[in-house]
Amino acid sequence: MKLTIKAPCCSSVRTCRDTVKYVIDVEKREVIKEIPAVRCYRGVERIYEIEIAEEKASKIVVIEHYVSNRGVHYLYFEYPREPPVDVVSIVKEVLGLREVRKVVVR
Repeated sequence: MKLTIKAPCCSSVRTCRDTVKYVIDVEKREVIKEIPAVRCYRGVERIYEIEIAEEKASKIVVIEHYVSNRGVHYLYFEYPREPPVDVVSIVKEVLGLREVRKVVVR
């Protein structure tokens, strides 16, 4: 199975630095790929293709992590569309986050 992931967009140096998309293996509890944000308004676009075995597809999570000016963490889940509660806690553990203000499913 091929997973196609578009790099997150950002609008300033700070938001580019503080926005990252992660591909996480929930079973092994590790980050497979870290994708930095790009300035889409300047015409920059990056698309990544990651090859995943079919049996591993259910154990993969794709999230966008953003930290606001005040240090508030936001997680935007892209894959799977509706993650179970235990997956959210595993993602927080892998990223080393204690408190996440908002968890959004796209």
